[in-house]
Amino acid sequence: MGTYKGIQGFMVENLASDPGTLSEVVGKLWYNSGSNVWKVCKESTAAWASGTNVPVATTRAVGFGSTTGAMFATGQLVPLADTSESYIFNGTAWTDVANVNLARRGAAGMGASSTSGIIAGGLTTPAAHVVKTEIWNGESWAEAADLNTGRSGNNGAGIVTAAITFGGEGTPNPPTGLDQTEIYNGTSWTDVNTLNQGRMEFGSANAGTTTATLCIGGTPPQFYDLTEEWNGTAWTEVNDINTARANLVGAGTVTSCIVYAGKTRPGGTVTPMALTESWNGTSWTEVADLATARKDPCQSNGTSTAALALAGDDLPAPGTNIVNVEEWSDPVYAAATVTTS
Repeated sequence: MGTYKGIQGFMVENLASDPGTLSEVVGKLWYNSGSNVWKVCKESTAAWASGTNVPVATTRAVGFGSTTGAMFATGQLVPLADTSESYIFNGTAWTDVANVNLARRGAAGMGASSTSGIIAGGLTTPAAHVVKTEIWNGESWAEAADLNTGRSGNNGAGIVTAAITFGGEGTPNPPTGLDQTEIYNGTSWTDVNTLNQGRMEFGSANAGTTTATLCIGGTPPQFYDLTEEWNGTAWTEVNDINTARANLVGAGTVTSCIVYAGKTRPGGTVTPMALTESWNGTSWTEVADLATARKDPCQSNGTSTAALALAGDDLPAPGTNIVNVEEWSDPVYAAATVTTS
């Protein structure tokens, strides 16, 4: 009978504790002398896990960055009021930082880190669609060039010097879904080619770029399953998501992203959603659900393999904001104890 060394080509290590980066030791066997057990690293499918709650229960907040360097700002409180609060997450805890200059909800956020980002648009109370843009430099917010079209519930992608925003809710009453797309070059916003289908209520791959991103789902008048892809010049319809919804968020790129949360209205009753779908650049696949169904969570922080679901509203009725946070990992690595029978 062969030995482990003969089969694997190396001896079993004796370690005082499990390896720090499990993704680097998939399939490796070791002896944990601290707990006196044999361990092996296993790779399993993607999942959501409980994270560190945000400091304030809010919905329609804006976010950008990563799971270890995230910005969480603005949003709608209960009772109805807009906040200008901003918080940064370092992967462990949230820290209160400088406020946004204009309290608002439903703005678009763009940025790759918690030290550099941009927010544009939004809605104030009493209801007014915002053209204001603000830039975060890691210490404070500063006003920048206004959007050409005031809007809320719009989507965003890119970075401070090259951002894109599209869709959203405009000024008519009842509101309609906008199809306008605007690009920011670090100085000003420019109108470019419009979406094929005007829509509002979020839904995008926030980590995309000004030359490659997605617009996913949305409303009105119906709830859309439409996905459109931006190539830097024009929007093209691609494969639909599996479940039509609005008030969802996304994380990732045009070739690899996830969308999650949102709402539908079966039988006329608004229903928050826990569904997560994964995009491989061609088609959508349903993957692991959120533990807490929610609509209007914070616009996303992260990628298709590591993202955050922040706050939102978890009941059909208004006035039920939550502080719950979930963290997405794809794949999940675990140090499993080896047992015999």
